[in-house]
Amino acid sequence: MSQLTIVLPYYNVGDYIDRCLNSLLNQTNPDFEVFCVNDGSKDHSDEIVKKYSELDSRFKRLVKQNGGLSDARNFGLKDVTTKYVMFLDSDDFFEPDLVELCLNKMENEQCDLVIYNYKQLFIRENRSELITEKFDSNKIYNPNIDKALVAHISNAAWNKIYRTELFKSNQIEYPVGYRYEDLGTTFRYLMCCERVGFIDKPLANYLIDRPNNISGASDKKIKDILSMVELNIGFYQKNNKFNDYYEELKYLSSINCLNMLRKVPLMDDLNFVISFIDDTFKVLKNNFKDFPKSSYGLMDLPQASIYFNPLKLKLYVYYKYLSRKFGKK
Repeated sequence: MSQLTIVLPYYNVGDYIDRCLNSLLNQTNPDFEVFCVNDGSKDHSDEIVKKYSELDSRFKRLVKQNGGLSDARNFGLKDVTTKYVMFLDSDDFFEPDLVELCLNKMENEQCDLVIYNYKQLFIRENRSELITEKFDSNKIYNPNIDKALVAHISNAAWNKIYRTELFKSNQIEYPVGYRYEDLGTTFRYLMCCERVGFIDKPLANYLIDRPNNISGASDKKIKDILSMVELNIGFYQKNNKFNDYYEELKYLSSINCLNMLRKVPLMDDLNFVISFIDDTFKVLKNNFKDFPKSSYGLMDLPQASIYFNPLKLKLYVYYKYLSRKFGKK
């Protein structure tokens, strides 16, 4: 029996999924299976998956009605019986030694979670950018002691390998119907870990700007970030860990809200923008009474004096809106 299951949802990614699946076929360690979850795809993606499933019995094709990325991940996860699990998005791809290095690290160091570096690929600019984690690959970290993990590891689901039992015993699933589902899942899982390791090598390739991608500057789904922030906070409160991780959760919540607030000066729906700004600061202030005071230096971040001040931010938003409306640069 394999040690690892890779859950791979797919939906209308016919131009990319062959490269994705081929990166799995070419792994140096073949000790894994792949749950290819058809999330109601309408293009030729399914034909490509069928080809791989006929070529190699490790590739299992699962079919469901369209429910979104979280629903597809959960659909695959519920049938995982292997010791470890990973998630891969169908427009991304792995390096050939990913499975080998990850399984070795998990087994040799008895980790609950292993995190590795990755490359962001920009199609339009034909360039890549290396994204590295801040932690020492020669050490094993315990989140109960090394609390900075909560503040500084990446949200992404796909640059990690997990111990399956921790998902199931703690009833952790990806939140269905929301964007930014990785934020709402990664840090709940992390709270349940005792041993976290790192691999200082880019093992995944993340396609950041493919055409027809679901996100955009004017996308009102940015409001989902607030639901994910509150999901994390609620989980830590339920497990009596909120006070222990107060500073880390404040930084994590604030930095993710900041990333969304940076988008609002580009949006033309002023009613939505003002509502989102008000809701964001309500969530942050209700949960972190001393926000933006922070031991992690929130106010040292670029333009924090604007984006973490609701009045200044609203004035900036109005200025950008009027500049667009009257043709100013």
